[in-house]
Amino acid sequence: MILCRRTKIRGVEIDLLVYNRRRHNYTVIEVKSVIRSHWERSYLSESQKKRLQRACRHLLLLGVQPLSFAIALVDEDKNITFVTLEY
Repeated sequence: MILCRRTKIRGVEIDLLVYNRRRHNYTVIEVKSVIRSHWERSYLSESQKKRLQRACRHLLLLGVQPLSFAIALVDEDKNITFVTLEY
């Protein structure tokens, strides 16, 4: 599963969703503690990683079983960059 959030940071659109690799489909979900600012070249700061790790733990408590968590950055040309992280 891939975790992403939809928001605009410096013109980059970010989605919060869960990707089910077995079924190859996406489910949009809401996690309010996910990162809101300070994106820099697809890399996350330590505080942003901690925020996203807390959100991932929250998803685990809700019963979402991930294969992996990652942020997907989608630019205007629909190019996707995944930033994976440990939880």
